[in-house]
Amino acid sequence: MPTKKQLFRTLSDAMAHIESQRFDVLAGRDDALHQLRIALRGWRTLLPLALRRQQEDRAILAAWREFAGLTGPARDAEVLLAVLPADHPRRAEVQARRDAGYAAVARALESVDWPVRVAASRAWLMLRLDLRKRAALQARIRHRAERLGQHLRQDLAADPGPEHWHQVRIDVKKLRYLIDYAGKWLPRRVRKLRPLLKEAQSTLGDLHDLDVRGADGLALPDDAATRERLVVAAERAIARLRRRID
Repeated sequence: MPTKKQLFRTLSDAMAHIESQRFDVLAGRDDALHQLRIALRGWRTLLPLALRRQQEDRAILAAWREFAGLTGPARDAEVLLAVLPADHPRRAEVQARRDAGYAAVARALESVDWPVRVAASRAWLMLRLDLRKRAALQARIRHRAERLGQHLRQDLAADPGPEHWHQVRIDVKKLRYLIDYAGKWLPRRVRKLRPLLKEAQSTLGDLHDLDVRGADGLALPDDAATRERLVVAAERAIARLRRRID
C-alpha cells in the first residue's frame, strides 16, 4: 500500500532530476533538455495532486507550467533538426529557432527566481502532504484518473476522424502519465490500460508532429506515405483502446 512518504520521495526524486538536468542543459550536454522535460513531466503530474486550490498553490503550479512551456520551442526545433536533411533550405531558420529557445531556457535556469521557486515548491509540498490524510490523497488521485478516463471515453465515443485526434492524444497523454507516476495509487483495471495508452500516444504523437511540420511548410518527400501508414496505425490503436475503455 503506497504512503505519503513514498509520494514525497517520488516528487523529491523528480525535483532532484530536474536540478541535475538543469546543470546539464546549461553545460550544453546532448539530450539534457529532453531529460529535463521528462523530469518536469513527473513533477507536474504529481504536484497538483498534493497541493490545494488556494492562491499560493496556484501560483506555484502556474510558475512550473510557465517554465515547462518555455522548454517547448527549443525541444520542438531540436526534434525537427533531427529529421531535416543537412541541405534543407530552411535548416538554418530552424537552427536559429532552436538557439533562441535554448537561450530562453538558459535565462530561466540561471535566474535568481529559480532557487526561490525550487525552495518554495519543496516547502509548500511538505506542508500540504503533512496536512493531508493518506486516504484523502488516494481518493484525489483516483478521482483524477476517473475524470481523465471519462474525458477519454467521451472523445472516443464521438468516433473522431484524424482531424479530431489532437484532443484524444492529449487525453491519452494525461492518463498515461498519471499511471506512470501514480500507478501504485490506482486500481489494477486502470493500470492495465497503460500499454494501450502508450501505443496510442506514440502513434498519435508521430502523426501530430508530421502534421505540424507540414503546416509549417517543412514537409519532406516521404511524408505522404508516412502519414498514410500512421493513420492506419492510429485507427487500430484507437479501436483497441475504445474496446478496452468502454
